[in-house]
Formats: sequence, C-alpha cells, structure tokens
Amino acid sequence: KTSGHVLGLGCVFMDATYYETRPMSLSQAAKLAGEGGMVGRVIEQLLETTGAHEELISQQFPDLNRFLTGYDLKHAVDDKTLDLGRLICGSEGTLAFITEAWLDLDVIPRSRCLVNINYSSFDAALQAAPEMLAAEALSVETIDSTVLDLARADVIWREVAGDIENADDPSIRGLNLVEFAGGDISTVRAGVARLIAKLDGLIKDPESGVLAYCICEDLGSIQRVYAMRKKAVGLLANLEGDAQPVPFVEDTCVP
Repeated sequence: KTSGHVLGLGCVFMDATYYETRPMSLSQAAKLAGEGGMVGRVIEQLLETTGAHEELISQQFPDLNRFLTGYDLKHAVDDKTLDLGRLICGSEGTLAFITEAWLDLDVIPRSRCLVNINYSSFDAALQAAPEMLAAEALSVETIDSTVLDLARADVIWREVAGDIENADDPSIRGLNLVEFAGGDISTVRAGVARLIAKLDGLIKDPESGVLAYCICEDLGSIQRVYAMRKKAVGLLANLEGDAQPVPFVEDTCVP
C-alpha cells in the first residue's frame, strides 16, 4: 500500500505555510493545535473531526487489506499518535501542495514467479482470494470473461497463449494472475508450492471452478501476460453492439 511507505511529506498550505509532516504524539498535536496558524487549525480540525465522529468513521471505513490513500481519517489519528500525512497524501492538492516526500522503499525483488490460474467463472476467480492470501502472494490480478473474449480476438492473444494453460478452451471464464516475488528464489518457490498444492486438490473438485494453471518464471513471459492485462481497458472499446463501457475516473479520494 502506498500509504504504508510514506514516512513524511513536505507540503505548502494555501497561505504559503510550509510544513513537514511526521507522526507525532497526541500531546504534541494538542500543543500545535493551540498555537494557531494554518497548521494548528488543520490539526485542531482533524482532532475534532476524528473525536466527534469516531464511530461513523469506523463504519464508513471498514478494516480492509487495501484502503484509501488521501483523506484517510481512519488512520490519521489513533489512540497514541496523529499523522497529518495520512490526510494529505493522495488528497490531489485539495489540502496542500506536496513538494517533498520521505519514503520507505522496498528492495526490487530479484526473483519473480507468476501463476496464471484458469477458472470456470469470474465468481470462482474472485472467491479464490483466501487461497492466495494463505500462500502469501505479492499480488493478484483478476481478468473476467468479457476481457478474455476480447483478448482472444486480439493479436496480443498469440503472444500470451503459451503462458496460459489450454488458452483457447472456451470454458475458461476467469483468470487470476498470481505473482510471487522476493530476494530469495527458494522463498518465492516455497510460496508457489503452497499455492500449487492447494490448486491440485481444487482441480479435482468440479465445484471449485479451478480448471488449470500455468507457471511463468522467466521475465519475458511475465511481462507478456501483464501487457495483456494492461491492454484490457483498450480492448473493452472493441465490444460489439450498442452497449459500450463508459470511461470514468478511478482511484479518486475527493468527494
């Protein structure tokens, strides 16, 4: 999650006040709030809002593995600290202009492996999330039947067909692209082995919806499959008939 890597922000408020955010104790926050000024007023409002609407905030922002970045009231204040960066980061310039950022970066993984899993339905692919979590996968991308059918009619399918088991089987109505990555190939392969052991059992059960899987360990095949996934939005413009998808803004955080 992006927000988990932000240590602090250098930002400029609307009155030209420059401020560097860092997690602070509630006593420090209360002191700043009492000093006035733009930063003090913002902190005072944040403390007031989170205190007065704690129950509502918990209801509107449930515990999720992936949550919003920007206006993150749920994580900006807890019982010990206040982090103004949680509010500002991702707020699209509506609270302050970010001029600097201090980040906690991950080491680029030296080893990667992608497991492409076929399902008999899109719902089956979505319901497989617990297996992915148990295997400690780095990421999961799900592709539905609409995009699959469009991809099969596109030239890109010839590039990825060898990376998907029984790629032209019409019974495949969903795909999960499950990536494992890390600095140690043995750790990556251990995660893949946990997932494969589970999948081998599910394939024997027709009710599971799991049809087959293909393992990609070379960078070329991994990049080809992701290129097909990335092209999904463009492929949707090729839908036949009067009903067409409507482009919209994604990942917004400003009401």
